[in-house]
Amino acid sequence: MSLNLPLCTLLTEVAEARATAMGVAMVIALADEHGELITFARMAEALPASTEIAVAKAYTAAALRMPTEQVGVLAQPGEALYGIQDSMQRRIVTFGGGRPLCLAEKVIGAIGISGGNLAEDLTLVDAVVTAFKAMKALRGAAATVVCPGMAWTTAAGRRLGRILRDQLPQLGEEAIRALTGAILLV
Repeated sequence: MSLNLPLCTLLTEVAEARATAMGVAMVIALADEHGELITFARMAEALPASTEIAVAKAYTAAALRMPTEQVGVLAQPGEALYGIQDSMQRRIVTFGGGRPLCLAEKVIGAIGISGGNLAEDLTLVDAVVTAFKAMKALRGAAATVVCPGMAWTTAAGRRLGRILRDQLPQLGEEAIRALTGAILLV
């Protein structure tokens, strides 16, 4: 399985909600397991340079199968990846803000965030990774309700979210996103 458009759209919503709460305009990029861009969102007032940086962070995390901050450690002089940032048409990022997303120990995609300072970028990436983990944790339960292999579209994912909000208003927005994401992962 790879990340798909409906799931990436949902994860982008998680990131945008958290960035808004933080008061920081961010750029959010989600890529497939090969680092190819699936979704891209640029919040109003985000730094222009963040556009390219967020995409490169997602690419780096997916292509190298590790967080970008770990790449930075390995890219230091004398380390295994020294000089890698000068290869691959400068698509490799050696500072934090990109993380692979794994399912069953396999990288299925990655997220790249840029726009704040390093701590803000990492906080936002952590929020998305935490939301993704919640979706994975609920995946097994969702499988008993949903027909496996069902083809989901972004519109269907949004309809599912609206149904859950209508039927289970006591759940918060994070729980609704976790349930929707779990179903999309089935």
